[in-house]
Amino acid sequence: MAAPDPTATAIKLKFPEFASKDDTTVQFALEEAIIIIGNNTSNVRPLLIGYLTAHILAVSDLAGQDGGRTVTHESIGKLSTSYAHADQIAHAALKDTVIGDLQTTSYGRRYQQLLGKSTSLLKTV
Repeated sequence: MAAPDPTATAIKLKFPEFASKDDTTVQFALEEAIIIIGNNTSNVRPLLIGYLTAHILAVSDLAGQDGGRTVTHESIGKLSTSYAHADQIAHAALKDTVIGDLQTTSYGRRYQQLLGKSTSLLKTV
């Protein structure tokens, strides 16, 4: 029998850096991770969910530092910053199926390692 999916409380215990986040925020990230992972039934599923949830939370924190806007151009002389429009971001997201670029956080990199183990453990029918 497979281990149950982690809860928001379990995520906060495993990743104490997110302990101060409200439960609703963690729960939304958790639900997003569960949807992305889908019906993966390997024995590493709880770890996949945990690390992807942590990655989503970390990327969300980084996005909050710049108001969640994507910078498309910066200049130093006469200070200039340009941001992507929402439709540009949506188009880029459709082209790139990697959630917040998994290489940008240690959680995302660990998720990718575990995902590799997961696919090698799945039984073929």
